[in-house]
Amino acid sequence: MASRTLWNFEIGNAGVLSRGRTLAIRCLIWAAALYALFFGFLFSSVFAPTWLHLSSYAGYVAGIGIPILGFVFYALLIRVFERRAPSEIFFQDSSWIDLLVGAIIGIVILSLMLLLLASLGFYSVHLGHGKNWLNSFVFDSYISGMLEELAFRAVLLRIFARMFNPIAGLLISSALFGIAHLTHATPFQAIEVAFNAGLTLGLPYMLTGRLWMSVGLHIAWDFWEESFLGVNTTNGVLVSVPDLSKSVYLTGGAYGPDGSLLASIIATLAIVAMLYAGKKGWLGPRASNPPHFQRAFNTKRAD
Repeated sequence: MASRTLWNFEIGNAGVLSRGRTLAIRCLIWAAALYALFFGFLFSSVFAPTWLHLSSYAGYVAGIGIPILGFVFYALLIRVFERRAPSEIFFQDSSWIDLLVGAIIGIVILSLMLLLLASLGFYSVHLGHGKNWLNSFVFDSYISGMLEELAFRAVLLRIFARMFNPIAGLLISSALFGIAHLTHATPFQAIEVAFNAGLTLGLPYMLTGRLWMSVGLHIAWDFWEESFLGVNTTNGVLVSVPDLSKSVYLTGGAYGPDGSLLASIIATLAIVAMLYAGKKGWLGPRASNPPHFQRAFNTKRAD
């Protein structure tokens, strides 16, 4: 019942995702292929400036432009292989509001996590110097916010939702999001990432059918953590350091406050608030394709 009234995202049911006995196999192959492609875009966005020995200016252009190119590729692939218009990534004037709302949500969640831990004596916070903002925004926040949301939410969450159901899609994609962070997190921290970040990033997309609120949340989360709160770095406006004498299960250790068990309290409150806002319709109408977008993709508007 909830999946019909609360979730507003387009899953896709044509082309490679059409009904049939091989749907599960097709879903897995399609999800793996798209994920690999956009991981390639992510990898290229980060390392292309170094590989190509680009100047700082050209490196920023590449870092900003490659993720946008990834969204263009996504739109084309969805139109060709799923035979629908990719309304989830269509950018219009209201998308700026989605980005802003998502950014505010991300900033509030992460700030409350750190505030909780600091108030309990698990973190010390003092003034820093605030530097390298542009580099942090482009290469540590924007690229991951754009392409990880495309890969984990628009691809994995959506396709697993088609394969099973929306809740399963959210849980599986969140688990895989946590696993992907094992490159710089412990298994326990990866579980916390799956819950604290994976669920809170997936819900705005599911509730609105638009990816941009999740993108804004992700970008702001990463940028705020590093460049303002200064978690485990001296480049932030603040410098936030965990108490090494306390358990890493409570502090989040080197990963950050979002890797703490206590951060799940804030994440749970955020999840409840999002679900309530979605039920009340406060997050806006379901994503749809305006007339010129329909003409461009030669498709009818979804009801």
